[in-house]
Amino acid sequence: MAEKVIDLENRIPQLARRKRRRFIRQISFIALLIILLVLIIAYRQSDWSRIQTIEVIGADYKTVDYHVEQLPFHVGDSMWFDVDDMEQAALENNWLKQVTIERDWLTHVVVTIEEYKHVGYVKRDEQYYPILENGEIVPEAMTSFVMDAPLLTNFKDDAYLTELLEQLAQLDDEVHALISQITYTPSNSDNSVVTLYMTDGYEVRALIYDFAAKVNYYPSIVKQLGDIDVKGIIDLEVGSYFTSFDAEYGIRIDESTYMEEAEPQSEEAAEPQQQEDSSSDESSAEEQSYGAIITDRFV
Repeated sequence: MAEKVIDLENRIPQLARRKRRRFIRQISFIALLIILLVLIIAYRQSDWSRIQTIEVIGADYKTVDYHVEQLPFHVGDSMWFDVDDMEQAALENNWLKQVTIERDWLTHVVVTIEEYKHVGYVKRDEQYYPILENGEIVPEAMTSFVMDAPLLTNFKDDAYLTELLEQLAQLDDEVHALISQITYTPSNSDNSVVTLYMTDGYEVRALIYDFAAKVNYYPSIVKQLGDIDVKGIIDLEVGSYFTSFDAEYGIRIDESTYMEEAEPQSEEAAEPQQQEDSSSDESSAEEQSYGAIITDRFV
């Protein structure tokens, strides 16, 4: 077999061209890496790598500005944060039940939140603190108090307060908005009794452990009282009973009067008044019978 003869004069230029192309590729790769590194450094130092706008979605009870201030990142910080870590840090805000953080385009961050329901206030040291549905009392006193939730008073036992907060979270919004104040008023027979002062003038007495189940019927009970032109106490402890303020306290409150209490009389005025009362037995008997007539039971 004839051996192939290689012409070195032709072979050497080919080898030189291959070597040159390999060198150019290596230089190009290194130059590309250097350019890419310079671009990354320039990007990290520029405003394009930093948060320029933050959007908060879902703020109902607190303002958007409040939630933006409570976030673990702010405008001007790097966009390259760990989303999971930031979501966990954001949940340290007592008002937040759930948080989702998303990067939007180059410099925009969208924060979607779900707040705990605001169910009431407590008064401590002449300041008002909001209470959330999870039983958390937010350790930030309200700068301006607006009665947009009931005021809870006289609760010295945290166990009863916690149970009541769970019940309040189950109330219909319509009923919750009608409650002005809730006072812990234990009786000799039951330590779970509370008294509600409603915005429409009624008082309601109920037990904490079945509070929501019964108080949610408040609008329908008041509707049944439409023919009675006086205010009074709706007792939901056992069954449903109504007693007028006149029969309970000796105070007459009708639909045209929100609250009219009997003013204390001086000793000098008391004696003539007693004589007048004794001379009007018929009128007094009529008033007492009136108080008894409007004591009804709802089934």
